[in-house]
Amino acid sequence: MIAQNNMPYATGNMAMQGIATMSTELKVIAQYQISTVPYIVPQEEGFYHWITGDFIDTNQHFIRERTVGAWNTYVAQVNAGVQPDMQKETETAQRRASTRLVGSGVIQKIGG
Repeated sequence: MIAQNNMPYATGNMAMQGIATMSTELKVIAQYQISTVPYIVPQEEGFYHWITGDFIDTNQHFIRERTVGAWNTYVAQVNAGVQPDMQKETETAQRRASTRLVGSGVIQKIGG
């Protein structure tokens, strides 16, 4: 969940199709699915926009900084005997997704 929650979220495709996880008693493996979502690598590294030529770094280092940082925090909490707050992770992901969908016009505000 940590790796998925820290992925960029526009349409949700990367978060839904871009990661496979496996866990055992001792470890969690998160594998980014670049064959399914090939733009994961350019999002992580940054890229040049094909029309403007501008360097796009909006999501740059989302794995290296946000995801690895979240995993390190989780492991440190577990090692310290503190129960990690996974509810907070879930709420953050839901807020990011709903804010992004409303902002992009996928979900329109109801009312006057």
